[in-house]
Amino acid sequence: MEEYGRHQARLARTIYEALSKNLNLDPVKTKSYLSEATGFIRVHRYPGIAEGSQAWGVGAISEDEYLSVKHRVRVNKQEDRISLNYFVFPDYDTVIQSSKYGPFTYTDFCEQAQKDFETVGFKIGLAGFKSNRAIN
Repeated sequence: MEEYGRHQARLARTIYEALSKNLNLDPVKTKSYLSEATGFIRVHRYPGIAEGSQAWGVGAISEDEYLSVKHRVRVNKQEDRISLNYFVFPDYDTVIQSSKYGPFTYTDFCEQAQKDFETVGFKIGLAGFKSNRAIN
């Protein structure tokens, strides 16, 4: 499992560097936007009656050029489905800002997601950090 995690970290770094280069982001300034220290592997079991969930993405650092979609899981009605995922996030104190989003840290994002779950029952995500604070 540790070897798999190291491979996923290398893959995440490679994909991030390609996206960063395509967006002409300053590699020094954005280095902390992807922190391997925050990476973790999660195993999900989807029984035949499961529904999908929502995922966070790179909208804020890409000026909405790259957006996450709502994650939907295709279910097999006869058998459980197991998926193995690797997640990696910015350093907790890294300030993310762009012309479309007010400045926020990953800590701010996590705290807001928790408030969202407590108040509305789901994570609103990046829309809560839009500069105009409008939720689409």
